[in-house]
Amino acid sequence: LRCSIHYKDDRLRALRKERDRLQMDFESEHTRRTKAEEELASMWQRQQAFRKARTQLEHKNQANLQTIGQLQEALKAKNREVEQLQSALEKLTSPDSRLSSSRALPPPKPLAPPS
Repeated sequence: LRCSIHYKDDRLRALRKERDRLQMDFESEHTRRTKAEEELASMWQRQQAFRKARTQLEHKNQANLQTIGQLQEALKAKNREVEQLQSALEKLTSPDSRLSSSRALPPPKPLAPPS
């Protein structure tokens, strides 16, 4: 009987020890998984922020490209206007033009350099 009780006490202690070890393993694994889930959530949030920033930059880039296109078209129009004005000025200041004109035009004044 004494052996039987002793065996039961040892077996109970062993079972309790195993239970405690399993509980500690479970808590450790739970902590590790919780930490991993939090890190994953943090990474997902950073990824979302990067995607949002990239989208905003793409929109700004598209707007800048449109502005560049508009400015290039405006510059081309101004260049055509300058060419037309130069051509008209050359016609007005050419010797043939002066002879056919009823009154002579004074020679063009030189442009003052920008200050």
